[in-house]
Amino acid sequence: MESRPLLIKVLEKSFNCNARLVAEYPILTIVICVLFTIISTSIIPFKKIKDDFKIGYTPSDARSLKEMESYSNFSNGDLIALMVYVTAKDGGNMLRIEHLNATVDLIDNIGSNFKIKNSSFYEFCDNFCNANEPVAVFRARRKKLKNLLINCDELKKKITTANGLIIQQNNLLDSGYIDNDRINLSYPFMSFFGRSIDLTMNFHGVELIKNMDNVVDVITNLKSLKLIFLMFRASKPHNWTDDDIAEWDHNVADFCDK
Repeated sequence: MESRPLLIKVLEKSFNCNARLVAEYPILTIVICVLFTIISTSIIPFKKIKDDFKIGYTPSDARSLKEMESYSNFSNGDLIALMVYVTAKDGGNMLRIEHLNATVDLIDNIGSNFKIKNSSFYEFCDNFCNANEPVAVFRARRKKLKNLLINCDELKKKITTANGLIIQQNNLLDSGYIDNDRINLSYPFMSFFGRSIDLTMNFHGVELIKNMDNVVDVITNLKSLKLIFLMFRASKPHNWTDDDIAEWDHNVADFCDK
C-alpha cells in the first residue's frame, strides 16, 4: 500500500481530535463559536467601510491599473469620467425637439451645477469640455440664436449656441428650401458651416432613411435615434479628494435617476 504524504496524516489526526472534542463537549463548542462570532462582528457597526471609487474590486496586479497609473502620470492627475445614457421614457425617438431640449438642458445642468468645493465641471474640464458638443450643435444650447444668417464668421464663434436642426426647419418653413451647403445634418458626420462634426460617439441606436433620393424636404438622414451618450471627463482638481469625486458622481447619478 502506498504511503500517504505527511501533510495528509497531520490533517487527518487534527480533524479526528477536533471531532472528538466537539462530540464530547457540544455545548461548550457552541458557546465558544457564538462568543467568537459576537466579538468578531461587534466592531462592524463602528467601522467605516467603503469601496475604492476608482478601481472597485479590480485585482491589484491587473494590467488596467498599470495603464491607469501611466495615464495619470502623463496627464498630471487622476481622471474623472462620468458616462450618461439618455433614452426617452416612452422608448421612442430621441430626435423629437423636446427630447433634444431636455438632453441639452441635462448637459448644461451637470456641467454648471453639482458643485464640490465651489467648483463645477465646467470650471475644471479644460480640454474635455466639448465632448458633448455634437449634441449641442445638432440641437442648440438653451441660448437664443440671433442674427443667424448675417455673418458666417460670427456663427463659427457661436458654434455652441447654434441649432442645426431648428435652422434647417426654419429654412424649410420660410422658403421651402433646405440649405445643405452650409448645414448638413447627415449621420455619421454632420457639416456645420464648413466644420465636420462626428456624431457616432454620441448617437446610438440610429435608423437611417434608406433612399434619400425619393424623399423631399429632408432635414436629416436620421429617421430614428434611440440613445444619446454623454461623457463628462476631466482631470481631477488638485483640491478634490476621492471622496469628493464619489460625492459628485453620486449627486449626478441621483439627479439622473429621478
